[in-house]
Amino acid sequence: MGISLIKGQKIKLAKDDEELNHLYVGIDWTTSSKLDIDASAFLIGEDEKVAKDEDFIFYGQPQSVDKSVRLEEPVSSFEKQRFITNLSAVPDDIHKISFTLTIYESKLKGFTFADVEGIKLRIINSELQEEIALFPIDYEFNQESAIVLGALYRHQGEWKFHAVGAGFNGGLADLCQEYGVDVTEEEGTAASQQEPSPMDRFQTVQEREAVERGEAIPPQPAEHLGLTRSSQIQFDQSRIAALSAQNTDLIQLFEERAEPDQKPVPATGSIASPVLDLFDDTAADQDGFIESLTETELRFLNRLAEGPFPMAEANVFFRENLTMPAVFLNAVNEKANEYLGENLLLEEDGDILADEDFSFILGAVKERSSNVY
Repeated sequence: MGISLIKGQKIKLAKDDEELNHLYVGIDWTTSSKLDIDASAFLIGEDEKVAKDEDFIFYGQPQSVDKSVRLEEPVSSFEKQRFITNLSAVPDDIHKISFTLTIYESKLKGFTFADVEGIKLRIINSELQEEIALFPIDYEFNQESAIVLGALYRHQGEWKFHAVGAGFNGGLADLCQEYGVDVTEEEGTAASQQEPSPMDRFQTVQEREAVERGEAIPPQPAEHLGLTRSSQIQFDQSRIAALSAQNTDLIQLFEERAEPDQKPVPATGSIASPVLDLFDDTAADQDGFIESLTETELRFLNRLAEGPFPMAEANVFFRENLTMPAVFLNAVNEKANEYLGENLLLEEDGDILADEDFSFILGAVKERSSNVY
């Protein structure tokens, strides 16, 4: 029996005397037959973006180019979808593998993850057929139609897992935009719109170039995946700004850190709560934290150094930078936990602010920005 994880927890996957290369990540849920749920994986670099569209694994592209991550049909009744992962084959420039769930045509059909129960993620050592960890999402969601379940990530030369469990509005197309996947809407005839394949809706750069050369688009995934859809997904690039305006309620950071022998109070899943890291004991690394930040994150913290960031003003920042509040703030706090051992960003009385114990970090960010510019 593996470790039972709670939201925000991080664990080391391999034992001290063990070399772990092959594992699979199984995902399960319970819902009505009218609701279609898609599992996807994003192979992400240190900038929190995919380097190429082929690093997006989903029903229309079920494996990475190097086959280090594959979406396959489950072989047991314990999960609806599973990802086969060969950690030794993951390219060095991939820092994280993020696993997500989205509801197909959620806006059109009016479904959210409030209609879904029993969401859980299992990590299995494929070589030993042993369960490493189980992450049951035992709290409720409200209006969210996408969930970042968790992520495998590199830390000091070894692989770890972070149980994220953060939800937000928006579907698969919005997740693609957030992680830097180039998603296009295929315009076709009425007949093609009646019977679209997944590749008609999600064409990678490589496939679009093949089309321009007059070559055939690669065939859609095998039928055993059971991931084909019968209607067209509409991708509206302007939805990013609208989603940011609607996501104020997703920024719900908890200020109090749970005691080691307690589980955090269940959250609504809108954004990851302060991380209770039972396995890491990392000393504060100010330089490492600052070096890990993207340019957008640095500008956000540089503004925060001037004082509390009102939520309305912060939402303008998020819209201008085409990012979702929940994912952005969670990414910063992930890095803070990795290098500083605790969350940096908090929400209080409608403002975003930094934990006063780490106010020196904001000063260092501001000083560094002044030297650069």
